Amino acid sequence: MLTPNWPHRAEISKMVVYPDGRRHGLDKALMTAALGTAKGNGKILITPDPCSDGGYS
Repeated sequence: MLTPNWPHRAEISKMVVYPDGRRHGLDKALMTAALGTAKGNGKILITPDPCSDGGYS
């Protein structure tokens, strides 16, 4: 949970593209859209939370 004194920060977590959707550029499109939305909302520090299990949790 982000505290109110970090209004410039956003987190991206648990973004997954399932195997059938991979190798079609969906991961890049999702991340580009998420980053654009964050930037449009004044966020300048974006912290990803990568899945260590390949996204299959």
